[in-house]
Amino acid sequence: LPTKSDVDVVIGLGAFYECASLSSYSTHRRGGMFGLDTSTITGINFDRVIEIGDYAFAGCETLTSVSLPVATIIGQYAFTNANSLSSVSLSAVESIGVGAFINTSLSSITLPNTIDYIGAGAFAGLGLTISFRGTLTSENLIIESLSDGNYVIYNTLGDGSYELVHYPINTTATSYSVKSGASSIGAFTFYGATNLIRLTLPASVKYIGHAAFYNCSALSTVVFSGSTAPALLAEYSSSSDELYCNFVDYASNVSGLTLYVGSDSVKSSFASNLNWASFFSTIKVSTSIDVEDPDATIESFQEAMEDF
Repeated sequence: LPTKSDVDVVIGLGAFYECASLSSYSTHRRGGMFGLDTSTITGINFDRVIEIGDYAFAGCETLTSVSLPVATIIGQYAFTNANSLSSVSLSAVESIGVGAFINTSLSSITLPNTIDYIGAGAFAGLGLTISFRGTLTSENLIIESLSDGNYVIYNTLGDGSYELVHYPINTTATSYSVKSGASSIGAFTFYGATNLIRLTLPASVKYIGHAAFYNCSALSTVVFSGSTAPALLAEYSSSSDELYCNFVDYASNVSGLTLYVGSDSVKSSFASNLNWASFFSTIKVSTSIDVEDPDATIESFQEAMEDF
């Protein structure tokens, strides 16, 4: 790769995809990436790289460390399945794409105050401790601190609502209430949150992503205050069948989940929704739940965030 100090470098889409032996590389090596002998590489230090493309290092199974001092963008699934990756240094990153670090060995990461976007499931399935360097300047991210020092992270969407994109699966909390005004739970967001027992969803939630609560093995109760069932988003198999695994496991393997709603009419609506009924064998009405207008809850959350 170029070594001149005035050259900015972009690592493109899938550049090192499934380079199973890749474990280190530096922009200061002569000869660039062509003809690269990957057999003895132990880490990556890209001093001039400003962008890592989608899937760029996906499947680099022996990659152990990454240093990106000037990179501002990390693409979707950029390091997914880099199973040995345990150290990442970021100094200027602004955007981390969907699923960027799925199936790595990261146990902690420090994000700089430049961070402005984190894609859904960027750190899915990791018992990861996130910390922030300096005071965040982002007007896009909503950071919620939990009592044990972990963070829940929301992105602001174009319509002014919010998407929940990160839930810390290493938290000791056994219940969580999604913020009113959130319209979407991102794919893989709660993946592997095995301590979670009770989940409360506001009326504003309209979409629940693929595998959003997959492997939340202790989850038994979901409370929903809306009147319209959120859409459950699915993956597609090679046979084009929709595969739903939004809660705990694939729907055909799930039993024992209870859904609480606020009225008999809402109960009937959920019971007739085949996707929801396949996950929740028991749907109950609770008089303590006030059925809310989803648009109103989004507006109230926007007003609250103005003073956040």
